[in-house]
Amino acid sequence: MHTFGHPSDIDGLMAVARDFNLIVVEDAAESLGSYYQGQHTGTFGLMGTFSFNGNKTITTGGGGAILTNDLELARHAKHLTTTAKQPHAWEYRHDEIGYNYRMPNINAALGCAQLEQLPYMLVAKR
Repeated sequence: MHTFGHPSDIDGLMAVARDFNLIVVEDAAESLGSYYQGQHTGTFGLMGTFSFNGNKTITTGGGGAILTNDLELARHAKHLTTTAKQPHAWEYRHDEIGYNYRMPNINAALGCAQLEQLPYMLVAKR
């Protein structure tokens, strides 16, 4: 975890992961806007996670985000976090155990408005 936005030793972590054939899920909950050697935190592993809880850089009252470059993983994560419901106009069929982790639109709008101000917020926080 990148405590208070200070990146962990990502080079060391990635080396251990390579040596032992491990998958890295990067906990970037507190590091929105932080960089490690010119690259955003949360983008080094197979996936990165951010939190939008009340004590984080931006807040939506709760929730968070998953980052990944793996399209299939992203599709599956979205499927699981939206109750694993198969697309259909009226039937509710679920093909896996899913979760209702959808953020309400009003909370997402609050987060988007704060993202527009992120550079200023980071300067003030630093």
